[in-house]
Amino acid sequence: IHVADVDSPILPILADPPFNVPKSEVLANARTAVDRVIDLGSASKFKRVEDIAFKFHPGDADHDPALGLYLNLRLRNGDEEDAFLPPRGNLGSAQNLLPAGTDVAMASRPGLYRDLGKDVFSRTAIKNAFGHVEHALRYNILNPNSKRIGDVHSIKVRQLTQNTGSGSPVPVNGLRVSLDGDYVDPIDLTATDVTFTMDIRPTLDGDGFLVWDSDLDVNVDALFEFITFWAATLGFILFGPIGAGVVLGLAVVGSIGAGLFFGEYFEARARKKADATLTDVILDRLTIRTGRWDPFYATLHQVVTKPSQVEFNAKGFMLCGKAFVGRELVPPVDTVIRDERRSASGEIETLMYLIPDADKVAADTLLHPPGAHRRPFDLPDPAEPDLYPLTLDQFRARADDPDGPLVLMRIPYFPVCVYVRDHQINQLLCLSGAEIEDVRDQLRNEEASRIRAEIEADQGAEIRQEVVDDLAADGTVPTDEEIDEEFDRRLSKLVKEAMGPYESPTPLQMAHSGILHPLVRFDAAPKELLMLQDEEVIVIDSALATIEPRKMTRH
Repeated sequence: IHVADVDSPILPILADPPFNVPKSEVLANARTAVDRVIDLGSASKFKRVEDIAFKFHPGDADHDPALGLYLNLRLRNGDEEDAFLPPRGNLGSAQNLLPAGTDVAMASRPGLYRDLGKDVFSRTAIKNAFGHVEHALRYNILNPNSKRIGDVHSIKVRQLTQNTGSGSPVPVNGLRVSLDGDYVDPIDLTATDVTFTMDIRPTLDGDGFLVWDSDLDVNVDALFEFITFWAATLGFILFGPIGAGVVLGLAVVGSIGAGLFFGEYFEARARKKADATLTDVILDRLTIRTGRWDPFYATLHQVVTKPSQVEFNAKGFMLCGKAFVGRELVPPVDTVIRDERRSASGEIETLMYLIPDADKVAADTLLHPPGAHRRPFDLPDPAEPDLYPLTLDQFRARADDPDGPLVLMRIPYFPVCVYVRDHQINQLLCLSGAEIEDVRDQLRNEEASRIRAEIEADQGAEIRQEVVDDLAADGTVPTDEEIDEEFDRRLSKLVKEAMGPYESPTPLQMAHSGILHPLVRFDAAPKELLMLQDEEVIVIDSALATIEPRKMTRH
């Protein structure tokens, strides 16, 4: 990034007494503050951008003048960690594809579907105890913290086809993502075939904006006979909202890794965590600024494309259209319910939401710029400034808001502690699925740090000497920076291999061990949890419907 020039009506004032600061000095100071080299990977989620190039295209009879932006995603091309697609693309052959009268046009290259499927399949690769490569099927397929439940045989991305009842399937405007694998029963080790198929179709809404119509087909009838209570609950939570559209978060194979298989991140977390999804490639909405004018949702101020043409075909994807200023209202996916307040009669009246970016909310809510969007809300207690109250009436109004929903709905919750009174479950302390997953990640990171320290203590000197010898093999003297970088790479590889068999505790195990207890404050009776589920505030396991009348026997 380089500051080429500065201009402002203040410059003449600065140049005169008493300031005596010439424009050249202002420019130099601006360059000192701004000029820098940035990591291209930061342009997308999980540093997935490998290369970026620009080219100016003059206009002609059919095309307006345009600035072309070209990028390559960093995609795996094999089971080894260093197996990636080689450099590709020729900027000299780039053509102007902006039709006259439009503002935005884009297209993917031929072969990208295949490479996306190969990328995710390669990232499921792990080495077994014998050094052979296997492809692990997990509840969350690309999360190494997720329990392995079988094997992946293939992952494919291709143009959607439709059976007409006669002859061969007919290609249609859409994308199909499919996964084939085996679920292995942990008791008798029998394998059950499992197939996931996700169909995505681009459509235009009533205002002419791009939306995604998605269908999920899962042939797991036999599988549900074997999966655990927790896995079944997670599956129910994910599959429920699929019909309403997980939209971009599940559109491309990279999103499968963020939540397609019994998604431990659920719908909203899938959208947040997915990498190499259509949002990295299809710039139909470019967010310029995120405003936190309201604690329960964010306002994404955007440049939005109204497509005149949008199409998936056998070669790839293309889109073109006019650009407009727009906004999108999105409840933050990290929002959870930490506590509750009750009326004088003891009924739940208010829910206390934990807002992770409460500092930004406090700052933005003081501003009233054009485009700010907010609904009535109450301020938090100064003693707990990140806990914002929301009454059930306020929740209902936000859930049914014409611009809404303007609050996160159907937050997954799990019972952590059970209070038994007179041999009957009276109250439950519950925690959100997102927080449970964060704890599991933390436990995995702690184990990885322990293993890293152990390997470095036992083998560090030997590995470092091997690095020095290898780097100096051609007669050059490696720098300390080069040695440290290669040493860290090799050490990280050993840690990853050692972590292959590791599995963080399940939610049930963490609840029994007490790990989750410091986080738990949300207290409700079974019937209250069911009431909150009916209101779509939370999602719980349907088995809770039978808890209250169920008597507990003491042993």
